[in-house]
Amino acid sequence: FDFVPELDDCLEMFPHVDVLWIGGGIFVRGQWTGYKEELDGLLTKHDNLYISITPEILRIAKVPWHDLSGLAEKHPHKFMVGTSTYGHFTKEDAYRKDWEDLKEF
Repeated sequence: FDFVPELDDCLEMFPHVDVLWIGGGIFVRGQWTGYKEELDGLLTKHDNLYISITPEILRIAKVPWHDLSGLAEKHPHKFMVGTSTYGHFTKEDAYRKDWEDLKEF
């Protein structure tokens, strides 16, 4: 998995620096079989690693929602939700789909 060894090294070298990994490293390209176990190992090993679940990673569905929610239940203090969408917050319904996805998750 891309960047996991580098992240692991960085977390180990700087254990007092909290790291929020937006999207948990999940993106459109790549092979994701076994990624749940990889994330679980990192979260278990590193007290300073936190994961943000975004609507974007839920939509691309490279890692099944039940895998992500299982990890969030196992490590509840290490998960948060948010969106990387930006724009006009005053625009009516601009983020409705994002928040619907997050609430469903």
